[in-house]
Amino acid sequence: MKFMSIAPGYVKPLTRGGVGPEAVHVFGQDEIDAINAALAARRPLLVRGEPGIGKSQLARAAAAVLGRAFLQQVVDARTESRDLLWHYDAVARLAQAQLLGALGRSDSAACLDISSLAVESFLHPQVMWWAFNWEEAQRQARQVRQPEPPQPDGGDYRNGCLVLIDEIDKAETDVPRAGPGRWSPPVCPPW
Repeated sequence: MKFMSIAPGYVKPLTRGGVGPEAVHVFGQDEIDAINAALAARRPLLVRGEPGIGKSQLARAAAAVLGRAFLQQVVDARTESRDLLWHYDAVARLAQAQLLGALGRSDSAACLDISSLAVESFLHPQVMWWAFNWEEAQRQARQVRQPEPPQPDGGDYRNGCLVLIDEIDKAETDVPRAGPGRWSPPVCPPW
């Protein structure tokens, strides 16, 4: 297992990810110690604090330093546990079924089209699926024409994944929590 072997004051530049300015994160000794302790214990790291102090930036910078893929999901009051694993696009499936019905075909080609209504044709991998089984998430994402999560800081899933679940205190009660504040789930070890 790879630990953070950087000195306090280490400055990690973060690539601009589409919108927003480029950023840097300056690591403090407490951050380095907390991340290494979480890695050693193979446990989640709870990062709490006021909005805007750099909790999300810390997670992204830690992933970059460790060479891990960075995955982030912001949750809200409607988020359920399964939303962290996959998104089922029922609306697209209904539209496909209505289209097939409107065609009114009864030939063998229509039978092949009906197989396109299989549930797996409408399942989109989400952060935890990517974190726990990247290759399978890739395969499923290709099937539903979903791009892989971008890695602007050069993270590689073969080194493991760092997952940030932001605003978890706003999620449904079935979403696991590490405490009353915000929670960053496990820094996943490489498979």
